[in-house]
Amino acid sequence: MAKAIPIKPRSGATSALAKRPIAIVASKFNKEYVDAMINACVAEFEDLLPSVLIHVARVPGAFEIPVTIKHMANQNMDFGCFIALGVIVQGETAHGTHVATSVSNGLLNLSMELKTPIVHEVLHVENLKQAHERCYDAELNRGVEAARTAYSMLNIFKNLKA
Repeated sequence: MAKAIPIKPRSGATSALAKRPIAIVASKFNKEYVDAMINACVAEFEDLLPSVLIHVARVPGAFEIPVTIKHMANQNMDFGCFIALGVIVQGETAHGTHVATSVSNGLLNLSMELKTPIVHEVLHVENLKQAHERCYDAELNRGVEAARTAYSMLNIFKNLKA
């Protein structure tokens, strides 16, 4: 796993990027850690795209994230990007691996189908120490990484349409 988050992108003319809302779909499971990622993600957007509208949808667990994104994409809101946030802590059984694999496959397939960026920050960690590092630590914070990745993808997609 990466030991640092991407460098903060330079923000240029952002008004075009802020026209389309961003959707964050986040798991309620492991709420403490996911809440920290949401807070970091939203705070980073306040700096990168201060006027962007952010919708946050909370779902029971990580497994429900892909279907919720699919449903939101069909609501005629024209989201510029989706961000998937969750924390799966591997337990003694293979359940965590199965959920993480299913979510990853679902998000990949949806991004290709919707032709809309989906930032995948559903973490699959071995223990709560790893979750804490990735959700609270300034140098590894995956919520910040999600916002920076979304910002980059919005720029890329804007330039591809130009």
